[in-house]
Amino acid sequence: MSLSAPTPVPVRTTFADVLDPISGERRSVSLGGGRALDPQAPAGPNDRVVDGSGFWLLPAVYDADAHLPLLEVGLREVDVYVARHGGVSHQNVALQWQALRHLDLPGIVAELRQTVLPAITPLLSVNIDDTDDFAAWFDKHLPEVRDLLPPVCKLYTADPHFERHLDLVWSAGLRAVVYCYTEPDFDWLVAHAEGPLHVRHATSAGFVDRVLANAGATVQTSPHLLHPLAPGRREDLVVLPTPPDDAERTALADVFLDRVTMLATDHNALPVSGPTGPGLQAQQHLLPLLLSLCDVYGWTPAQLWPKVTTAPTEVFGTRHPQGWVVVDPAHREQVAPWPMQAADRAAFVGLTLPGRVLAIGSGDHAELV
Repeated sequence: MSLSAPTPVPVRTTFADVLDPISGERRSVSLGGGRALDPQAPAGPNDRVVDGSGFWLLPAVYDADAHLPLLEVGLREVDVYVARHGGVSHQNVALQWQALRHLDLPGIVAELRQTVLPAITPLLSVNIDDTDDFAAWFDKHLPEVRDLLPPVCKLYTADPHFERHLDLVWSAGLRAVVYCYTEPDFDWLVAHAEGPLHVRHATSAGFVDRVLANAGATVQTSPHLLHPLAPGRREDLVVLPTPPDDAERTALADVFLDRVTMLATDHNALPVSGPTGPGLQAQQHLLPLLLSLCDVYGWTPAQLWPKVTTAPTEVFGTRHPQGWVVVDPAHREQVAPWPMQAADRAAFVGLTLPGRVLAIGSGDHAELV
């Protein structure tokens, strides 16, 4: 007779009596072994109970505009950690058609669906180089695109075939998610919008007004365009567009809650080699930045959180899984560059931000951070 080894029981960590600052309610959350656990289950001999009365329980964040080298190297542990550190349980990640066109789209999507914390939703994206054959590929693979990806396509006005691709996307019934490189590009776009349109990277109140003059159009901005930066930082960054000056930023903040549709980082993950184009590494600071925006502008989490949870689902036609984060709101930390992060990609260096993510969960999955 052989005896099988007993099934190991995860050591449970319970954050007790945590405040939800949006509802005003308190509750406890438990996790262990990478799973969310029942905080009411009988305690085991190695369980930990953490006094959470000074902590907050907030909805986990949906970062709907991120860039990871998924097609080049796959999902890296560093990118998983960055998301969790920023309170992100779900992110949209652009799949550049230039890298995707010779790959098996169903296989790529199936692999990405295995990642749950953070969950990853891939978006079709057309970069500005080597776009001659996109129309033919799109026509051939449109049934797969419709079936496997959200009903959007990211486009850039510097694409020499931008106008053709914009019409193509609209003819397919997709929403065009556009970044305008120049002011004339922007002028043309808002004057010729004939289909569903979402415009990225609002830098001023006037920008927002002109986008929303088109029926059904939506607009987003990012923390580095909305939050005050340390002196001299704005000029040192390699990013498009250039962050607004103080007057434009303040005016943008004045219309943000009522008129800007959503907030996302535009995070550009640390590349395999050194960065060759513009882009900031920002996702790891997202939740502290949200808390800081509340402090700077007098907003409440109840006002701000829809911009990073429900609003992106409406823009991109996706589903954001219910998730949560346990946060220490009293924590204060001065931002320094992360490992291998160049100073010109670190927008928030020199700021002291509130809040630290202690744990994150989504569905049955949960992790200490």
